[in-house]
Amino acid sequence: MTVQGGKDAAVELLAAQPERIEPGLQLVDRRVPLDSHCEVDALLRDTLGGPVVLLGSAGELSADLARLLGIVASLARARPLLERLYRDRGLDFTLRPRAVLVANRFPDDVS
Repeated sequence: MTVQGGKDAAVELLAAQPERIEPGLQLVDRRVPLDSHCEVDALLRDTLGGPVVLLGSAGELSADLARLLGIVASLARARPLLERLYRDRGLDFTLRPRAVLVANRFPDDVS
């Protein structure tokens, strides 16, 4: 799949049509702040109720991986609040979260 535009274009397309990532994925929320330093571009739910976070990338893989680690830590810290906020949406935060990193293009040289 090819997406024209910046990283936000890829996130918007996949948030609107999450089944392009995986059958059964459903959008729960967009731009979810986890703490003062961390925001998830989109929060999805898989067929088992597990959380899946969608993160847009500008192609800076080192920064993206650091952001991903921060999000995993923030999800763990915010779990009680997230459970209360999204329980009625079928999310089960006892399941391990998964992440999808999307970009229009990732660099060929990742060294």
